[in-house]
Amino acid sequence: DVLRQNESTKTAKTNEKFATEFDFKNLQASLGTNKVLLEFAKFDGRFAAFAVSDKKIIFIKDLAIETEIVEILESLHFQFGALRYGAKIRGKYADELKKRADFYLGKLYEKLLAPLENFIENKDLIIVPADSLHYVPFQALKTGEKYLIETRLINYAPSANVWSLLQKKPRRNMQSALLIGFADER
Repeated sequence: DVLRQNESTKTAKTNEKFATEFDFKNLQASLGTNKVLLEFAKFDGRFAAFAVSDKKIIFIKDLAIETEIVEILESLHFQFGALRYGAKIRGKYADELKKRADFYLGKLYEKLLAPLENFIENKDLIIVPADSLHYVPFQALKTGEKYLIETRLINYAPSANVWSLLQKKPRRNMQSALLIGFADER
């Protein structure tokens, strides 16, 4: 037990040192002029976001209420689930199903990214989701007539720190790739 407490104390001190040494300037330099990192966090059932660009870091408090996001995600999931009933039914209602899915994708955009539009501008995004935001298909969010992926690149990262560390690693020259897919009756 004493060993565990001692190890726990060492880990806490290491984490504390690491947290105080995080290099925001390096993160900003890694982003360059065409990327924004959005790291979401949840406090008391509400989502907030840290937005980092090459020039600024801002914190947006009370971005969205988690229960509202979960409700929208459940409705979106229901619409996607309706596509599983086969081509005959899907074909008959395809336009309506797409319209409904687009509605929920637009609502997610309004809640999570619209308040950040002035900061994001037309830059590529690195998304660090939190909690139920891991289920949000950010690429598919609807911005007016277009999906978000049609206007910018979107990447995901487990944290700003991990993304920053990965940017320091040398790039490998990929000679080939293995792609695997699973086709079923749907």
